[in-house]
Amino acid sequence: VQLPRGLCAITGPAAPPGALHLRCSVLPRCRPGSRVRTDGRTVSGVDWALPVAAPPWSGTLPPAERLTGAITPAALVAWAARLGGRGAGLTPAGDDVLAGLLLVARAAGGSGVEPALVATAESVRTTTVAAAFLSWAARGQCIAPAHDALHTLAEHGADATTPECTRLVTIGASSGHALLAGIRLGLGANQGLLNTMMNVHLAS
Repeated sequence: VQLPRGLCAITGPAAPPGALHLRCSVLPRCRPGSRVRTDGRTVSGVDWALPVAAPPWSGTLPPAERLTGAITPAALVAWAARLGGRGAGLTPAGDDVLAGLLLVARAAGGSGVEPALVATAESVRTTTVAAAFLSWAARGQCIAPAHDALHTLAEHGADATTPECTRLVTIGASSGHALLAGIRLGLGANQGLLNTMMNVHLAS
């Protein structure tokens, strides 16, 4: 749903918490192009209304000192040009990899790098939904399983296999795999991971 302050993804309870997600027990019957309105307390359509009184979800980031050797904002410019908009789907796989890279860069660089990361995210030509997720990743916010994976990889190493990583790869058809690849790459894992991702998921 496109709202004045940005995109909102209305999801069912099976979807993980995320910066864009308004989770509800039963999905309303929405049609593409239908008008919605909000008064700050509800989001409503012609025959449905959802309360938005709950506090917004916010993911945490690992301490920057655990992310030595992580990708820098300057290095991300080339990655964005290489990955942005690549692949099929509502959120192309290249953008999912890029979201993981942006999340790591924001965690490592702190709030001071946000303007540069947001500018990089906004330079990508992609779908409306993917652009919204990239913008939030540049601000250090993604879906909850991505934050969980980032925390555990910051502790155990970019190539570690953990339950949090296993959980992340179950998200979507390829989004979880691509997000995890981006996080690993951002933390300094071997770039062979990206080559595999490109061969499997990024064909345009």
